[in-house]
Amino acid sequence: MPLSVSRISEEGAVETPNVVEFLTIDDTLGNMPDTVPEQVIAHIMELARTRADEPGPLTWVYPLAEYQEMAFGETAALAEVFCGDWLVCGAINCGLPLNTVVSSTSFAKTYQAKPELYQGKTMLSIVPPAGSGLEDALLGFVEAGGSVILYGPVSIASEKMKAALGLRCDEPLAGEFDVFLSDEPDEIKSGSLPRRIRHRANMSGGPCCEVLADASDDSIELIASYTDANGAIRAAALWRKPTKGRGGIGWIRGTNSMRGNKPECLPVYDDPNEWLNGSTLFKLVFKRTGWETCALKQHVEQRTPLCAISRHRNAFMYAGFVPDNNVPVALHSPMGAPLLTRWEGMLQDGRSVYHMARGWREECRVFVDGQQEGAFSCRIHSRSTHGYTDRLWVKGLKNATVRFFPVPGSEDNVAFQPDPTKPFYFGNLYPARLCKDAWGTYFELENISGHLMICW
Repeated sequence: MPLSVSRISEEGAVETPNVVEFLTIDDTLGNMPDTVPEQVIAHIMELARTRADEPGPLTWVYPLAEYQEMAFGETAALAEVFCGDWLVCGAINCGLPLNTVVSSTSFAKTYQAKPELYQGKTMLSIVPPAGSGLEDALLGFVEAGGSVILYGPVSIASEKMKAALGLRCDEPLAGEFDVFLSDEPDEIKSGSLPRRIRHRANMSGGPCCEVLADASDDSIELIASYTDANGAIRAAALWRKPTKGRGGIGWIRGTNSMRGNKPECLPVYDDPNEWLNGSTLFKLVFKRTGWETCALKQHVEQRTPLCAISRHRNAFMYAGFVPDNNVPVALHSPMGAPLLTRWEGMLQDGRSVYHMARGWREECRVFVDGQQEGAFSCRIHSRSTHGYTDRLWVKGLKNATVRFFPVPGSEDNVAFQPDPTKPFYFGNLYPARLCKDAWGTYFELENISGHLMICW
């Protein structure tokens, strides 16, 4: 996962790590056998070869200039700075696929100079301070059809931003709340996620004061809310669709579900059997853009798999860390369910479900839409026909729409063979439509059943 990260420079270039440092190079007994580097070097070389060359689906607009002002300006707001970084840390640990970052000043510059760089991407940012350049850049991005997810208290926001979110401030509340969730961020077979949360004002950028400005507004979906013992309700997460066009704007109030632990430096998280982790709400809001990384747990206390999604040569590079191998992960995207190259899996409710290794990273060029259930595989096949260098054999399709993202430059040499049999000389070929949109260039085939050989 660390080599899936990338940042966007002021010039709009996608930069990846150019130095990798290892904490240790010996084994658990303190010896240094040759087998230790031999096991690692091949993986590092492959990761370097397939490094990101464009932003991932979710890009963090890091508020470096705004945090500098909050920390050292005339009106200090250290609580918001502490809250914001811990919220994103918690969201990543809850499975949010975030691995691309750009500073707020670089975002404003690059969006004006290269707007196509962010086409189809979702921007993740703090609620910008009133009157800031970040506020103008984010609102302009939404108005142009982009998707933005904001997090943090709206008390620092301008009236214009509050109106865009459909929120207003009411009496501040903190403490213990009952939680309403529109759906589940993860699936729990034996039980369900707790519906109680502790909102500590000192850990979460202050108390909760946000309520819907107009509860009858049909453009707003209230994803989560908090209710105190007196019945007072505060909004916790929402998604607002535009009146026309694509995109939208989401918001998470943000609750760091943890407490201080003196004299230890790191905080301690609340018991997951009794209290909801507020950072899980990030995945619920991001799901509204079409992306889903859902953990399928037996018990609520099982740790959640981590996930990252980067891009390389028009492919989607999925990576992850699985702290508990008993927990499979269900994946979905705006293009359909991703069929990872070299893997088998199951389609459940239109999502591809995988039991992954502890640490993994795989390429994905094939997505399936419209098929809800069934076993599938997407395997590399031998190059047994002259004129082609690569083959993928996809099995288990049932009236599916298939989308294939080709290697750049190979578009004129892609062929789709139905139900192939040896020796794989071509007979009938499936007609495919070449499409170009926010996600790149891809071929689309409709109503496909059985097996499909993709050659290029």
